[in-house]
Amino acid sequence: MRPTGTTTAPGPAAVKSLFITRKQLADVLGCSTPTLDRMRAAGKIGPHPVRIGVGTAGLRWHAEEVREWADHRTPAGGLMDAKQWAAHRAARQR
Repeated sequence: MRPTGTTTAPGPAAVKSLFITRKQLADVLGCSTPTLDRMRAAGKIGPHPVRIGVGTAGLRWHAEEVREWADHRTPAGGLMDAKQWAAHRAARQR
């Protein structure tokens, strides 16, 4: 029995929901996973992935960062590429 007012760390299911898969990110962007892979290789995806497993199937993105990235557009209305996104995040952390 836990004393009143204490909390425990989130379980694996809660932690997993903090990340999205390649397929989920591709769905957010409205493209296929091969197109997502090409965009990522070209530096067109702002957030950097976290490697959780082997190969591209092991890539995950922080869901909150993807939401933030999608909400902050370039002046022309497009999504920020990797360089623009890195500069945006660095400026916000100052």
